[in-house]
Amino acid sequence: MKQLILVADDEPIICQMVQEELKSAGYDVLTAQNGQEAVDLINGNPVDLAILDVYMPVHSGFQCLQELRRKNPVMPIIMITAYATVENAVEAMKYGANDYIGKPFDCAELAEKVQRILRTNERKKSGKAISTELIGTSCQMAELRHKIKKVSCSNATVLITGESGTGKSAIAKEIHRTGTRSASPFVHVDCASLPESLMEDELFGHERGAYTGAIGQKKGKFEQAEDGDLFLDEIGTLPLPLQAKLLNVLQERYFFRIGGSERIEVHSRILAATNENLEEAVYSGRFRKDLYYRLNVVEIKCPPLRQHREDIRILAEYYFDVFWKRNRGEESLPSIDPEIYKAMEGYDWPGNVRELENVIESIAVLSEGDKIGLADLPVNYQQECHLGQGGKQGKERLSLKEQEIMLIIEALERNNGNRTNTAKELGISRRALQYRIKELNLLDP
Repeated sequence: MKQLILVADDEPIICQMVQEELKSAGYDVLTAQNGQEAVDLINGNPVDLAILDVYMPVHSGFQCLQELRRKNPVMPIIMITAYATVENAVEAMKYGANDYIGKPFDCAELAEKVQRILRTNERKKSGKAISTELIGTSCQMAELRHKIKKVSCSNATVLITGESGTGKSAIAKEIHRTGTRSASPFVHVDCASLPESLMEDELFGHERGAYTGAIGQKKGKFEQAEDGDLFLDEIGTLPLPLQAKLLNVLQERYFFRIGGSERIEVHSRILAATNENLEEAVYSGRFRKDLYYRLNVVEIKCPPLRQHREDIRILAEYYFDVFWKRNRGEESLPSIDPEIYKAMEGYDWPGNVRELENVIESIAVLSEGDKIGLADLPVNYQQECHLGQGGKQGKERLSLKEQEIMLIIEALERNNGNRTNTAKELGISRRALQYRIKELNLLDP
């Protein structure tokens, strides 16, 4: 079955040229000449990828992008932009677009982009893991995706920080998948699960006869990750003696196998993750200060789910679809009471996305009847979600948009209107703040 592409542009000649090119490449193509028509076509057809012009009547490309991302967080989207609006297109990528192309463009180049994105999407679909931690339309998730895109093609060491369940492993995999090292290995080391006595051998390997039982040469994780990415998960649990050896490898870019004299060069990039506060660990003497600075070349902070509650519904809808199909086969997904989403948005999710995933899978397995509602939440969550929905201070719960407006206004007031300092306080870029101010009609741009 051919893959279906939607092309939306208010210039008929553009639609025609792109349609002909994509059809010759083996795709089926739908065309639309305004944003509303594009949304309607996508709602009524199994579209595999959408190509949207930034400027269209009725709904702009940006409005389409936001609406489509709410309904389908994973469908690939390419933005078409004029030269003067490339910056806007890059901004759109931060909010969920996969790529962009500027006018005038070569239709063959656009077809190549389509082919590459769909091929990548198919590989992701065929994988067993559900990497949904990066789905979301909030400022925080947009900024996170933007930072991943910037560091993925660099050689810099990256430190990924955040609470358990926020998606640190998914971020490491995404950095690898979208970077120049994607054709080389991605090697994951869980530092917390390895006994101290085995960790050095696991990282650096050994030579035959290095110790009793070493009957052959073994390559460690550094060698296995040659030219790729070595992901050191829960780096904060690494024992101090090994911290010193890791520091030496990062500084000198070579190591020796246990019992060996051959110097082995390191060509892999180091990605590290932790749910600990490493600065506190340094202060208490549990983590080396010099290693911390070597690892923290680029830091990516994963926001806890309670800080971007507006993404909870998008994630929940996606998980309901995935886990229902996984556990109930061809049985149709029942209608879902919107109140369950409101309840979920009122809960703090200390286990973050991982906890949300587990709750929804439980509902998918155990629910009965033709509608999923509050009663289908696990019993221990029903009271928690109800209390959270009511608000800890007993006030009527504000809408997510109202909460965001209040958050930004209060931060601006604290910083005397300085947008650079406000963005820093909110943990987003100045560009992302400008975008939200304009979208929410807070101040004149």
